[in-house]
This record gives sequence, C-alpha cells and structure tokens, in this order.
Amino acid sequence: VNNARRRIRLPPNQASACASYLSTCVEGFGEGFLDLKGVCSVVAEADILDIKVSGDSTQRQRLVRLYEKGQLNHHFTLILSGKVEVSSGDSMRFKSEHGAW
Repeated sequence: VNNARRRIRLPPNQASACASYLSTCVEGFGEGFLDLKGVCSVVAEADILDIKVSGDSTQRQRLVRLYEKGQLNHHFTLILSGKVEVSSGDSMRFKSEHGAW
C-alpha cells in the first residue's frame, strides 16, 4: 500500500475555477460574505493537500481519514479529482461515495 501526501498550491486557472464554483454553489462563500475576488484570494493562498493512495480497496479504506467524528475542524474539503467515501451515523455504517466537485 502506498499513501503519498504533499502540499501544493493551485495554478491560477484552477484557483479561479474553484473560487467561481464556491462563490455560486456553496453557502458562506457567496453574496454577502466574500466577493469572487476575495474567494479567489482565499483559494489561491490555501494549503492544498494532494493525496494519492494505491493498493487494493480494502487497504485503501483504512489509509486516509479526513475527519473524525466529534472533532471540530476549521477547514473544508473540495474534491478536485478522484472520490471519497463518507461513513456516517451512530455506528458509522452508513456509507456514501462522492466524486469531484
């Protein structure tokens, strides 16, 4: 199993595309909070975590945990490519899969 993580910055065109998406589709980034230029600045300066995971599906399930139940976070996750599986509910048995954007 290989789990590679590295911090990167988005190229300006990708930062602009993400900012446009966030400002029009995600509450808290739209009108009344930040204008598009402000959102673009936040995205352009944000730490981007590039995670690449290889191995069989059973091994991958245990490799990367983005959030822990009951722990407060001050960041959000925007999937640019690939997919993520979300486990929720009291027993964490409800699973849903989500892709980019």
